[in-house]
Amino acid sequence: MVLLRSILVMFCLVLLHTQASGSTTDTVGFGEKGITYQVQYTSGSTYQWFIAGGTIISGNNTPLVRVNWGQTKGLFYIGVLERNKFGCFGDTVWRKIFIADKKFPVIDGEDMICLGQTLMLSASGPDSVYRDLEYEWSTGETTQSIVVSPNHTTIYSCVVYYNGDAVDTAFHQVTVLPYPRAGFNYTPRFPKTGDMMTFNPLIKSATRYLWKINNEVAGTSPTLRKVFDASGSYQVRLIMENELGCSDSSEQKITVNGKLDFYIPDAFSPNGDGEYDVFVVDLPSTLKDIKFNIYDRWGAMQFNTNLHHVEWDGKKNGVELMTGAYVIVLEAVNEFNERVYYDGTLSLMR
Repeated sequence: MVLLRSILVMFCLVLLHTQASGSTTDTVGFGEKGITYQVQYTSGSTYQWFIAGGTIISGNNTPLVRVNWGQTKGLFYIGVLERNKFGCFGDTVWRKIFIADKKFPVIDGEDMICLGQTLMLSASGPDSVYRDLEYEWSTGETTQSIVVSPNHTTIYSCVVYYNGDAVDTAFHQVTVLPYPRAGFNYTPRFPKTGDMMTFNPLIKSATRYLWKINNEVAGTSPTLRKVFDASGSYQVRLIMENELGCSDSSEQKITVNGKLDFYIPDAFSPNGDGEYDVFVVDLPSTLKDIKFNIYDRWGAMQFNTNLHHVEWDGKKNGVELMTGAYVIVLEAVNEFNERVYYDGTLSLMR
């Protein structure tokens, strides 16, 4: 990559000051046309250009010249002689031009990796027929190839030297992609058989998604919807990949409970008027390991029992509880030895 085609010359007032030829080498591809070179302009000065290996197409006698380069590969020179307004000539200043079979040098290697991965970068050129090239990387290394593991998007550069002269500088950007995060949530939180469940990634940061349930493919979209016809435990796994195939996975065990086939009231009014003064539920005798709990809106338990006949008067330790919404949570085991679960809202009205 050519960063700057610029040649700076000294001019004379009475006596000329000589500026020695520099060591900078520019690289062009053979046959390239319209390449521009320029010097810092001094008012009243004229400039004579000398081109080896190419042809001036415009700009001779000016501080800016355009060149068509020839088809012959190798090392050539471009020079410029300044004559100031007093007629004083300076020394001709030369720069080296390397005509290669294509633009060199170049850096070969992947331009995109996942965070934490390593890759090899290799500099080439300027031409396969030239030997004894030297390399200087932005990392400080001097080998032709380097191994890097950037933790963020980084631009690497390498200066290639031929016979001690800097030919050109190549640049290569490596984009670092973070790994996707494969956590997910689901609703309802306490599913029962026949419920439509919805699974969603916590962050949709991938280009490919794969859902598995008990190690069988269940879907390939970001959102998975699933109805479980049988109660039991299921292992749900989400695998997420980005465009490079960098992946992450997350797994959760969910329990699907059997449906309840009995009625639980959602309101009562313990105000002494004789109607719905007591919250009553008769659970099936086939249930066992019963845990029937009622919580207030702050999560404090206000009532609990493990009996099949549930009866609550809206009090705790003999003190009437305030009007409001309460949460019922029931866990038990049915006759098929399946875990059943119920959660719902109970309104207490006085």
